Amino acid sequence: MFFAENLKRSVYVASRSVNNDGVSIYAPPVEYRVNCHNVLPTSASASLVTAGTSFFDYQQILADPDYVKDIRPLDKVYVYVTPPDTTDQLARTADYYVKGVTPYPTVTRILLQILTVDETP
Repeated sequence: MFFAENLKRSVYVASRSVNNDGVSIYAPPVEYRVNCHNVLPTSASASLVTAGTSFFDYQQILADPDYVKDIRPLDKVYVYVTPPDTTDQLARTADYYVKGVTPYPTVTRILLQILTVDETP
């Protein structure tokens, strides 16, 4: 699917893995140029299924399936913040995480949820 280059923004994705102790660690962030925007309600039932009642806590990425094939649920994403220059294996400064990845034939939809102090995956 074609996406206009002037509508894309840079987001950085830190891939998640689990070490021998069961602790999530993250690889250095990788830059992706994608369409990233707020989740907009389309209908009452579809909105509740997608993001519940908190639309402002979510962002969605639409991109070519081959380009974002390495993004998985629970990866951390830097959307509005710049990733640190030094390696942070816990990705503490990331502001979103990947809640879900939905592949379609011509586009992949990635739902991001904001990271808060109360709930961290």
